[in-house]
Amino acid sequence: MNLLTNQRPMQSQVRWLRWGAALAGITVLAGCAGLSKPKDPETIVAERSLAYWQARLDGNVAKAYGFTTPAYRSLKSEEQFRRAYGMAPSVENLEPGQARCEADRCEFNMKFTAQLPMLKGTGVPMGMKEVWVREDGQWWIFLE
Repeated sequence: MNLLTNQRPMQSQVRWLRWGAALAGITVLAGCAGLSKPKDPETIVAERSLAYWQARLDGNVAKAYGFTTPAYRSLKSEEQFRRAYGMAPSVENLEPGQARCEADRCEFNMKFTAQLPMLKGTGVPMGMKEVWVREDGQWWIFLE
């Protein structure tokens, strides 16, 4: 057996494996680069506001409470939050409005249709202005 003829196919396979590994690495890096694109504050606040409202509508007090600022949570218990905000509002068609952000504070408008007890069966278009603040790199709803 000639050693050179046995080595050439092996070297060719190794070369193709290296190219394949390099191509896979580039593909992974390109995918990660696309995923790490930072979102602007307005988008983050809109997403968090929708999640906060969805938690309230679902009656998930613990999850909704988790969107409040650390300062609020240090002063108010989850039970106090539940008594003040825990009753699921009778709203539908949640739609994010405009956000105006400066540094670590955003004013955000949430639009929705409310079902008012005195006007049964009639949806009333409404909006609510929320304030979101950034603390420790995360956005929180500011409640008093």
